[in-house]
Amino acid sequence: MVRYQSLGESSLRFKAVQDGLRRGVSVDNLLAGLGALLRNRADTLPTAKQEELYDLSRPVPAFDKFLSHSWSSPGWQKVVALMLDHLGLPALVAASTAAMAVHVIQNYWELPGTALYVRHDTYFRADVPVSFWEFGLAEAVALLLVFFGHKLYKGTFYFLDCASIHQTNRELKLAGIANIPAYLRGSGEVLVMWDT
Repeated sequence: MVRYQSLGESSLRFKAVQDGLRRGVSVDNLLAGLGALLRNRADTLPTAKQEELYDLSRPVPAFDKFLSHSWSSPGWQKVVALMLDHLGLPALVAASTAAMAVHVIQNYWELPGTALYVRHDTYFRADVPVSFWEFGLAEAVALLLVFFGHKLYKGTFYFLDCASIHQTNRELKLAGIANIPAYLRGSGEVLVMWDT
């Protein structure tokens, strides 16, 4: 039998924004260190490290995204999903732009080892040389954005339970838990990461 204990009305009187309880984690902090924040369970960390988690968040008027996930699922999967969600399209656009720029440049200047293969285009009736430079530089640009592009997202804030709610101060923790419905209502999007 499961019993639920009420936090009491006194816990529900907190004003999330006024008291600075509505704290968001920037994408920059969320994905820093290849997502160390998501890869390590807060309850397995020493007390000093748990206190540092709260310092990774800051007071925000609203959350851009409310992140709902299971701590039992592997953290690397969540990190890859968030990297692709935030950085996948910019990486694709940047890589495509780099490949097109190299293609245009190599039509005017001969780059070393230019022709990896030649594509015979029947629609345009032209031979299009494709080189290592297009693939190599496009891949390098895409990887740079995927691994370091989170630095560009300092203004996008998530609710992440372990950093948005204080883990060691009991009063702040209870107040944060009591305000979760308000945090959810005040979020622009809800991102649910299923765990199978």
